[in-house]
Amino acid sequence: MPQDFNSRHWFPLFEKTAAKYYERADRRIVSFRAASIPEIEAAYPVRVQAIKDVVFDTPAGNRIDRHKVLALYVQLYLEKPLFWLNTHGAKPNPSPNAMMINEIFCLDVMRMVLTKWTGKRLDAATFEEYKYPLLKLLEYYRNHSEYHKRNLFFTFNFAHLIYFIEREFFR
Repeated sequence: MPQDFNSRHWFPLFEKTAAKYYERADRRIVSFRAASIPEIEAAYPVRVQAIKDVVFDTPAGNRIDRHKVLALYVQLYLEKPLFWLNTHGAKPNPSPNAMMINEIFCLDVMRMVLTKWTGKRLDAATFEEYKYPLLKLLEYYRNHSEYHKRNLFFTFNFAHLIYFIEREFFR
């Protein structure tokens, strides 16, 4: 049965998940940037309000849909990454999982929220061919987020992509 989607209650779970990611990470390459957590939580209500201002004539009492909230979570975690990579002198070459730890974390955030929200699980086998292109899209966003965070167009488009992922790959 789908769960109530309280958008603020997810942050402690995301923080715990990030800590687990860091425990398993190659610490010769990956550092944890704890300062991002309060920055993300402080930016969240401001950005939610910006979305509401675009969507509703009177935004104060209205809630934006879950796909936009989830898109915003991912955007914030990419704009203020929790994991910092230091690949200088890394031998052998870092694994793709180490290099894309922020993007993989965001994909896991999407999976966790959509699973709890829908009561369904990601069908990893059918999603496999879309996984790498999605991770590359997230990487592109992380590397160019200064432009996109001023442009709500990306939030709306990304929300539609999340809806597609939910509809096609959660069973």
